[in-house]
Amino acid sequence: MTQKPSSPKTLILCCLCLCLLLSCIPAAVRQNTETPDAYPEQRAVRRVKPESRVSESKSERRLALVIGNGDYADSPLLNPVNDAEAMAETLEEIGFEVTKKENAGYQEMYEAVTRFGDDLLRSGVGLFYYAGHGVQHNGRNYLIPVGSDIRHEKELGYKAVDAGLVLAQMENARNRLNIVILDACRDNPLARSFRSSGRGLAPAKAPTGTVIAYATSPGATASDGPGQLNGIYTSELIRHIKMPGMRLVDMFFKVRKAVRTRTNGRQIPWETISLEEPFYFNPSEKPSETLAGGSAVIVRPQPEPEQRTGHLRVETTPSGAAIRINGDWRGESPLKLDGLDSGPVRVRASADGYKDKKKSVRIREGETTTLKLYLDKIVTTGRLRVESEPSGADWYLDGNYTGKTPDENGDVEQGTHTVKVAKEGYKDWNGKIRIEPGKQQTVQAKLEKLKQGVDYGEVWKEPVTGMEFVSVRGGCYEMGCGSWAGDCESNEKPVHTVCVDDFQMGKHEVTQRQWEQIMESNPSEFKKGDSYPVENVSWSDAKEFIRKLNDETKKFAQRGIRKREDAEDQVEYEIRLPTEAEWEYACRSGGKPEKYSGGSDADSVAWHLTNSEKSTHSVGAKSPNGLGLYDMSGNVWEWCEDIYAKNAYNKHERDNPLHTRGTCHVIRGGSWKKYKMLARCVNRSLIPPAVTVPQAFAL
Repeated sequence: MTQKPSSPKTLILCCLCLCLLLSCIPAAVRQNTETPDAYPEQRAVRRVKPESRVSESKSERRLALVIGNGDYADSPLLNPVNDAEAMAETLEEIGFEVTKKENAGYQEMYEAVTRFGDDLLRSGVGLFYYAGHGVQHNGRNYLIPVGSDIRHEKELGYKAVDAGLVLAQMENARNRLNIVILDACRDNPLARSFRSSGRGLAPAKAPTGTVIAYATSPGATASDGPGQLNGIYTSELIRHIKMPGMRLVDMFFKVRKAVRTRTNGRQIPWETISLEEPFYFNPSEKPSETLAGGSAVIVRPQPEPEQRTGHLRVETTPSGAAIRINGDWRGESPLKLDGLDSGPVRVRASADGYKDKKKSVRIREGETTTLKLYLDKIVTTGRLRVESEPSGADWYLDGNYTGKTPDENGDVEQGTHTVKVAKEGYKDWNGKIRIEPGKQQTVQAKLEKLKQGVDYGEVWKEPVTGMEFVSVRGGCYEMGCGSWAGDCESNEKPVHTVCVDDFQMGKHEVTQRQWEQIMESNPSEFKKGDSYPVENVSWSDAKEFIRKLNDETKKFAQRGIRKREDAEDQVEYEIRLPTEAEWEYACRSGGKPEKYSGGSDADSVAWHLTNSEKSTHSVGAKSPNGLGLYDMSGNVWEWCEDIYAKNAYNKHERDNPLHTRGTCHVIRGGSWKKYKMLARCVNRSLIPPAVTVPQAFAL
């Protein structure tokens, strides 16, 4: 069939319609008609603001406050400080200005939060991150500072930082966006001790423009990441937060899924989100075209770039070091990592006792890069050389026999140590030395020859009452409760160096026969025989006994003796009570680290509550100590010359200390009616000077 040629009028009409149709197509679309496959690529058209989200995110100021607390006295945590460090590094990489606090106390945390709130007034985005212990009480969450001694819920308000303070600072700043991340849901023993506090943290209402993220769901607890440098939640957070082009809400979704998978569903992160616009931690720019007026954008999907990866093998000396790649913990050396993006990476190796080693290497596509790191050991010891004149003396380090002079020890821990040098016939030399790491210190001890005429350890009998005395060589020692003495009381510290002169100590406690001989009476409750110790004796009674004995002898001493050379051939003796320093020195067999007078077995040297059968016993029935002295532990309490003060050790002079200010006097040694812990040589108790007590007191 043959078509009739179009009339000129018909052609003109078709051309006009075609022109009208073309005028309805936007200019940008008309331009794309030149490309045969242009239309299939045009998939999305959306309305946006004239400024793109990319430029907006990059121009605004981002601030972050990061706190990691782990050094708690009662329940320390392994990972929070590492978590805070990794989070700070990650945030700095993506454009945040970061303030970091580690193991912060209450005042430091409070000031950091308030200063952060002031800085947010001049910022667009704020982020607060906390890792450590947290507790909920009455629906409020509290962040626990390091060093806070919190024993009751009522103390939380002024010893812990209310998480609501952080939200209040953010709300007051009225900036565009705020993010609060709390990795503070560890199973805290503090929370369990509170009657009205639940486990984990309580959900909080997020103000407009705020995200509150928890390491786990409300009322649940999170893992501290045992055996790892970072907690599970934070390790996933810092891994996902750097992913380019990911919205904040999507990032938290991925973190939640990863944590749930790694913990087999035991830990599920939780967020409270009140956002009005999207946010990207690490924005990515995609090619786009702006239509007329800048109000519409056609986004062209781009093919994903081909992933180019390589491999990294990390070896360290010593092996077993923790390896972090770009701040993320990846395992222990030797370590093989596959599928790393090509390009530079930062490697850090950490091991206990060694300095961290950092190195940047480049990963090459399809190749294995081997990195060998040699970690430098942290030197904490120094060398100590001990010399003496004369040589061949025994020397002791911190009370432990070490060798004979001259001698060296090349492995002494840094810090202050005590050194004792002793040789028969010479006075002990005592001193302190400070050891610096990697350095040598030399001790030169010049020993003083002892005066002749005193036979130390010799037993001498006082002729009036027949009391026996043992000669004790003076010396210096560490007075007070050391680790060898068991549980210490506060009044038994601090351990401090004191020196005492030569003296003589009664071999036994004063007996009832000796007391009656001088005082013509017997105040004792247990009158079982002459050899039993006198008891029910006050400090004033003891002083009166000494006065009368001095009147009769003028030469000899009761429990302690101090020699006075008033003339060339004449020696006189002063009878008195021993000082605390002399008593403890004698009880410990000349200042040795002895728990009880004669050793660590109380039953062999002392009568105490569980073996005394509710009575005193004849003196000398138990084993003596190293000086030949009996019953200094147990049987009956023994008076000292000193006036009692709880902090007397802070006021002691080094040589022959005697505390004389106060009301009550010191008693030592425990008794038949007390538990054996009071029979320790370092134990101190007190009684007013005129008081007598039925269970037993002696000189």
